[in-house]
Amino acid sequence: MQKIVSLDYIDNSSVCCFNRTWQDVPMWAHYGENHTDYCLGFRFEDGWSEHAIPIEVDYVLDRPKIDLSLDTKRNRGAADQFVRDALLSKSVHWQREDEVRLVRSGVPAGHFEFPVEALQELILGYRISAENRNRLLALVDRRPLPLRVYKLKPHYERYEFEAEPLRP
Repeated sequence: MQKIVSLDYIDNSSVCCFNRTWQDVPMWAHYGENHTDYCLGFRFEDGWSEHAIPIEVDYVLDRPKIDLSLDTKRNRGAADQFVRDALLSKSVHWQREDEVRLVRSGVPAGHFEFPVEALQELILGYRISAENRNRLLALVDRRPLPLRVYKLKPHYERYEFEAEPLRP
């Protein structure tokens, strides 16, 4: 993990959570509004600011014990562990999510910008409404760079999805 200097990092940071795959059926039920929503596919390799650090989540049995009495301004190791425990720990019950969190400092909560070239694809849930589908496709049409768009459909033989290309 990259070094984080102080608790100010937590107070002035935003966290955005990602799954490594769109093919996780329970994830669509949990986070995709029961297959009526959409998924954005990003490329993390380049183009991201040095202030946006993708970090794997730690799946643990016990809640982290966070010692608020530690002097994290003087103890860099304690600061790093505090941030990791506070922002990057999750119950082992969620381990199948294989989550990565993008932590960005100096950004208000709920506001997370990304490089336009990092967004690679839009995957529509198989139960998305026609209204939402059309609204999203209109946004794709206004985008300066091409974007692959897929619509999911249930596989007929297996408990998984197939991605049907709408826009290559």
